[in-house]
Parts: sequence; structure tokens; C-alpha cells
Amino acid sequence: MGSGVHSVGRASEIAVVVEALDRVQRGEGGLVWLEGEPGIGKSHLLAEAAARARGRGIAVHAGSARELEAHRPFAVVTDCLAGLDGTRQAAQLLRTGAGAEAAAPNHPLDGAVEYRVAELLFEAVAEAAEAAPVLLALDDLQWADPSSLQLLARSWEQLTRRSVVIVAATRPTRPPALARLVADSVAAGAAHLPLGPLDEAETARLVAHELGAPPGAPLAALVERCGGNPLLVATLVRALRAEGSLADHAAPGHALAPDASPVWLRPVVVSWLSHLDEPVQLVLSAASILGSSFTLTDLAVTTGRGAQELWPRVREALTAGVLRVEGAEQESLAFAHDVVREVLYEDLPAGVRRALHAEAAEALHAAGAPLERVGEHLLRGARPGDPRAIAWLGELAEQTAPRAPGIAVELWEAVLRLMTDHDPRRAAVQARLALAMVACGQVGAAEELARTVLEDAPHAELEGTLRLCLADALMRQGRVPEVVEQARATAALTHLSAYDRARAEAWLLVEFLVTRDLTALRPAVESSLATAQAAGHVGAQVHGLTMRALVTAAHGLFVESTADAERAARLALQADTAWAHEPAPLVNRALGLVASDQLAEADRAIEAARRTYERLGMWPALAMVPQYAALVHQAAGRWEECLQACAEALDLADRSGLGWRVDMLAEAGLLHVRRGHLDAAADHLRRAGELRAQGSPSHWLASVDQLDALLAEARGEPAAALATLGAAWRRVREAPSLTELPRLATDLLRLLRLTGAGSHDDAAAALLQEVAHELARLATANPGVESLRALALLAAGVTADDVDAVLEASEVDHPKHHLRAHALEEAALALARASRRDEALRTAASALELFDRLGADGEAHRLRARLAAAGVSVPGGRRQRSRPATGWDALTASELRVAELVGRGLSNPEIAAELVVSRHTVATHVAHTLAKLGMRSRVELAAALAARRPPS
Repeated sequence: MGSGVHSVGRASEIAVVVEALDRVQRGEGGLVWLEGEPGIGKSHLLAEAAARARGRGIAVHAGSARELEAHRPFAVVTDCLAGLDGTRQAAQLLRTGAGAEAAAPNHPLDGAVEYRVAELLFEAVAEAAEAAPVLLALDDLQWADPSSLQLLARSWEQLTRRSVVIVAATRPTRPPALARLVADSVAAGAAHLPLGPLDEAETARLVAHELGAPPGAPLAALVERCGGNPLLVATLVRALRAEGSLADHAAPGHALAPDASPVWLRPVVVSWLSHLDEPVQLVLSAASILGSSFTLTDLAVTTGRGAQELWPRVREALTAGVLRVEGAEQESLAFAHDVVREVLYEDLPAGVRRALHAEAAEALHAAGAPLERVGEHLLRGARPGDPRAIAWLGELAEQTAPRAPGIAVELWEAVLRLMTDHDPRRAAVQARLALAMVACGQVGAAEELARTVLEDAPHAELEGTLRLCLADALMRQGRVPEVVEQARATAALTHLSAYDRARAEAWLLVEFLVTRDLTALRPAVESSLATAQAAGHVGAQVHGLTMRALVTAAHGLFVESTADAERAARLALQADTAWAHEPAPLVNRALGLVASDQLAEADRAIEAARRTYERLGMWPALAMVPQYAALVHQAAGRWEECLQACAEALDLADRSGLGWRVDMLAEAGLLHVRRGHLDAAADHLRRAGELRAQGSPSHWLASVDQLDALLAEARGEPAAALATLGAAWRRVREAPSLTELPRLATDLLRLLRLTGAGSHDDAAAALLQEVAHELARLATANPGVESLRALALLAAGVTADDVDAVLEASEVDHPKHHLRAHALEEAALALARASRRDEALRTAASALELFDRLGADGEAHRLRARLAAAGVSVPGGRRQRSRPATGWDALTASELRVAELVGRGLSNPEIAAELVVSRHTVATHVAHTLAKLGMRSRVELAAALAARRPPS
């Protein structure tokens, strides 16, 4: 549509929207907030944006939050994206809860269905944006449900990196979650357009638009009382016309009849409606109880009148423009504007409103309406102590918890408000509320509530539930000593089910992640396993084995650790339940396999985890898979795939709030510095440092310090690099976290050699001896792990300046290409120092070939510089290269594979099935490919691929 009635005076705002549409057509998304009081013109600006977008070929998806749908999970987003394949799947999942197991006793749900729905909706938009630029137009977000707001908060930045522009409208008064979203997004670069009142000239133009002529002085004076609110101005004029209060003068403009009186918003709307027959007004008042949109059937059910009786009244309201028909099949009725509905609703006395909501809840429940619709009326109409309201809202909270634990929190809180302080069921409801709080991430509130209830000495059977919930909340905050304290208190309870006792003993094992006391761990695990087996708690058995695997790995016993991880994985796979897989045995097994040089088996473990988590609907666990996959790719020398997995992991972590973001930034940063991309590496170090300062968790103790050290080395500061990395080595050894020692060893050995260890520097010489000793111990403790034998030989050779030992290290057969390249580098340097120039050149050529295969241009450059300093110039060889940022040559092998399948016409799910990867991985590859090629859609990509193919 063109400039309409409420586009008057909005030229600057429209210009911002048009600019956003221009950008999205260039492949640059954005977020624009429209903010203003009711009737100020937000909805009309959204309609203007949608009309202009459609005129440009931009796909438009529009939705509006509704006040009486604030507890329907993903209400505004699913309405906005109706018709997309992913949305249909999401709606089905929300209806059935498929993939959500029944909650284990006293166990917080993990929000798996909510997470999966969010992923489906995100993927639906991302896939739509691959076909054409997308506008999401979202209205009245002040009423949006928590699930929709959480999805927007976690996804808007990722969506707007694609060809997606979001224009969202809200009133100034809004819930805290939306206020945070607006503030955070504006701080991150979103546009914010507060819509103020129209000035006098703009108001006159609006009145002229309504009347077809400028207003006369009396009318202009009255309109001035509307404060520049466009809806109020238009409604006033229409009300005066309907009442016959406008004298029809051709010039100098319309005048006001002498009996017209000054009015404000509520009286204006009431005045406009007053010309309708009283039966029509009564029907509209009853309809206002149902919200801004309703069906004739619901109106009939709640009023107790037949549709035939109601229809003439509804038809008159439609004719007057008070109501409109909406819906794909014109199945719904809606008020012309929310303000109209709100005035009618607020004109009812508060007691009458409550009574009407209570009657509506009864009638809808009797008619078989979904409990969530009944619940909205109970929330507004139930009186304290109402037993049916308490029962129905409690049932609704239980139903909602697996799909949207955040909404379940609000419902349980409503139940508590209806209960008296002395209700014997109160503590049980508080326990359910605390569990829901943990599931939706409100761990601080859950902790406070659980502690408060525990102080009141609840029933013995509830104490175990509350303490286990408290332990879970504390663990999610990383407060391990307090977790152990609660687990010990729970295990000491006499009134405790066998199932809860098994879980409490499993929590007790967490203590060993801190103490690393392997001697005490082994009997504790055996005791926990026996308790869990007797209780039939497979999850607790898996937890115990996984804890032992992690602690034994931290002590450097990788082979023993892998055996426990194998046993845990088998148990979980046999049980085939989400609760059994909760301790993540499959991905933790992959880490053990990497440490033990079984890289092909580690790949299979990662894929087994991905398939298992998808089948069981463990979507939060699925979000963690790319992080483990990145570590396997790195060890196997698949650095492009590692960087892609890190990017995917960071993307998922940003949207889900889950995962080791610090580790992924450090892992990607290490590869960047090894490739000579120092600016990118420095940026990753900065971001990782900021997250670590904010308390973000990390799995590795030394990864950030290792990146810091390598950047210092690249800047020509080897002494600073050694100080940083040496301190990290000792911290890892003392923890212990010996799994990290092989990750640090080759860089530390090189820095020790560069700074003259073994000559005049006693401290460096002592550290070198320590490194050699620890690596030899690791190799002895893990027979058959050839990469550890190679490291031990390399360290011994560097320590003793033994050329043959270093050469032997470079010849050990193992699957870790980067370690072999480092050993070849040290061997070439040792040969050069021994004046064995020809052997040095041959060995250097082998190292350079491996560095080139890895794309490690920075390390190749370092090797050439070290050899030159030793008096050996490497002839020929490959020049340092850098993958271009754009064009076909910028695509990685994985991106090319995905692009070719797009060219064959496969959808993202079909590509994911063919390549045995997640749909999110495919979507990431497609987005990166389009960006690198400067294309806007997969249609463009398919055409370009067809043009590149040679003629048959």
C-alpha cells in the first residue's frame, strides 16, 4: 500500500525502514524497533513496510502477539511463520510434545522440546532467506509469550547476518524480558524509532485526509485535544460524523456542531461505538473478554447464545468497521484496533471482568477447548482458593513444562498466588516451580526458592526433591563444592527413594572433578554404580562411569579412561533414553578416542551422538556436538572442517546459551595464528578473554593462554610467549588436567629451544626436563598410543640435543598430522645445527608439505625463518598462500560439497541426510557460500553452478 492515513508525518521513520529493505536486498539484514503508545501508528508503519517489501520481491511474514495468548508457547513466531515447512513441524511438536520423555522423578526437564521448536523455526527462516530476502513484521510484542521472546533474543543477530530484516513494534510499557531485548539489540546496532505525536500541521493533514477538506477552526481546536495521536484523531472524526455532529460546509472546511463536547481516548471510542444498537454494544463487550481476535463459535460458547442469534449483531459491527474478518479461511473475527477492544474491556468494572473470565473458562473447558486457552481466562478470573482453578492451572503447568518451561514457571507462580499460605500442597508446587526454573535457566531464582522452602522444614519426601533440584541449579552455576554439600545432605536422608539416592550418590562424584583424587574416586564410583544398578537408574550408572572416565583422563590414563567411556556409552545406547544420555557419554568417549589416537572411531562416535540426540529429541545436547566435532577435526588435520565446526558451535551457543564458547574461540584462534591470520587470531583472543572475565565456563584450562603465547611469538616476543605457556603447563600439570599436556607440548618445546633452554637459562632448562619427564610418563602409562611415544621421543631428543631421537620422533606412525609436522620441523632444525644440510632440506620439505596440507602458512613461514637463521635456505617450495575472502576459490571443500548438492536441487534436510551432518551445519555452509559468492539465494547459486559445468 502507499502512504496511508497513519503514514502522515512519518517520512523519517519510513526512510529508515526503506533503508533496511535496501540493505536486505544486498544481503545485509537488520532489526528495526518501532515504539509508541497505542494508536500512534506502529501497525500502519509495519503494514507500510510489508507493502513496500512485497513490491520489491521480498518475502513477507507477519504476525502479532495477542494479550490472551501470552502463555501459548511460540505463539507470535509460529503465527508469523505460518505456512513454512519448519513451522508446521514445530506446531506439530508443540501439540504432541514428541521427543519429550516423561520427567524422571524429581528431575528438571531440560527444555528439549522448546529448544527443538526454536531450532525448527530458526531453520525455517534461514532456509526461506536462501530463496529470497525475508521481512519479519512483528506487532504488539509487549504481549509476546516468553518462548518467542527468548527465540528472538538468541537468534536475531544470527538471522540478520542472513538476508533477513526484522521490523518489530512494541509499546513503551513492556515486560522485563522484552525491555532487555530492546536495550541489548539497540546497543548492538539495531535501529530504534520512537514514534511521537503528530504536530499541528500533520494533524490537520490527517483530518483533511479523513474529511476530504481541511478542518474548520472549531474542529481543529477539538482535534488539538487529541495530542497528535493519529488513531485518536481519526476515531474522533469518525465518531463525530457517525453522531451527525459535523456540519457539512464546503469551505473553509468542516465545522463542529455547537453541541459537540471535548473528549479523550476512552470517551472518543465510546462515542464512536455509541451509534451502534445497544445489543451490538453488549455483544462487543462480551467479545472483549476473548481478546483482540476470536471466533463466532467461542463467542457463542462463552455467552450461551447461538451463532444464529449473534450473527446479526456481529454483522452490524463489521459494517461499522469495529470488527474485521481475518484468517486464511476467514474463520476469525478481530477488533479493528486493539485500542477499541481495550476500551470496551476496561469499561467493564473489574469485578465484572473477573466474573466473565471465570465463566468463559468454565464454558470453554466444558466445550473441550485446549487447556491453555482456558488457563488464560483462569489467570484473569480465578479467585484465591478456587480449587478448580488451582487444579486446572497446575495441570496446564505440567503439560507446558516439557514444551516451554519458562511459561510453566509463570503458571506455577499463578497457582501459588491462588493458594493460601497454609495450603498443604504449597511446598509441592514450590518444588515443581523450582524444577521448572532450573529447566529454563532461571538457576538463581531456583536456588533462592529451594533454599527458602528448605528453611521451612518441608515434608521429608519433598526435602530430597528440593535438595536435588538445588544441586542441579548449583551445578549449572559451576559451584561444585556446594553441589557436593547438597548431594551429601540428600544421601543422608532416611526418607529417600532408591532412585533419588542413586542420583544423590552420582552427584557426590562431582567432587572428584575438583579434588582429582583418583584413589578415593574408584571405590566411590563402585559404590555409586551398585546403588544406581539396584535402583534401576541407568542415568546414574552412566554418570558414575563418565565421571571416572573424565578423572582418569585428567590423570593421564587415557587408555583406562577410554574403557570407562566405552562402557558408559554402551549402557546409554542400550537404555536408549534421554536420561541415560544426559551425562553425554558418546561425545566424552570421542574425546578419549582422540587422546588414544583412534580418530576414525572418534568420528563414528560423534556421528552416533548426533543421530542419537536427534532421535531422542535431545536438542540442547545436540547443540554441543559441533564443539566435540571441532576437536576431532583439529586432531585429524581437517582444519577447514574444524573452523566450520567452531563457527557452528559458537552460533548455537550464542542462541542457546549452552556450550564452551571460550574454548571454541581459542580453538579457532589457534588455527588462525598457525595459518598466519594474526588479526583474526587476536580478535578471537579478545572475545575469549571478555567471556572468561564474565565468568563464561571453559573445558580447557590453558587454551586461551596458549593462544596468547602463540600470538606473542608471532609478534617476535618468544620470552613473553614462553612465560605464558610455561605457566599454563604447570597449572595444567598441578590441577591435574593432563589431557591438555599433549596440546601444549610441541609449542612449549619449540619455545624452550628458541629461548636457549639447555644452555645458560637454568629455569628454562629445568622446565624442559620437566616436560620431557611428564611426556615420558604419559607414554608409559598409555602403551600403544603412538602419538604419545612420538612426543616423548621428541622431548627427549630436544632435551639431550639428540638428532637421532628427534628424527625417530618424526618417523613414528600415528594419525596426528600436525604433531608429525612439528616433529619434522624440529628434526630439520636439529639436522641443520648438526651441519647435515641435505638431510635438513629433505626433512624440511616433508614438514612444509604437511604444513601446506593443513593450510598452516604461518608455521611454514616460521620454519623457513628458523632454518635461515641456522644458515639453511630452503629452495623453491610453496609460497605462503591465503585463501581469498570471496569468490569460488574462497569456498572450503565442505562448502563446495554442499553447494553442489544445492545445485542438484536438494533441500537442506536432504543434504543433511546425504552428508550425515545436522541441518544446522548445512544451513551454515549454505549461508557462508552465498555470502562468499555475493549471491542472495540458492536459486542464484544453482544457476551459477550450472553455468560452471562443462557442456555435456
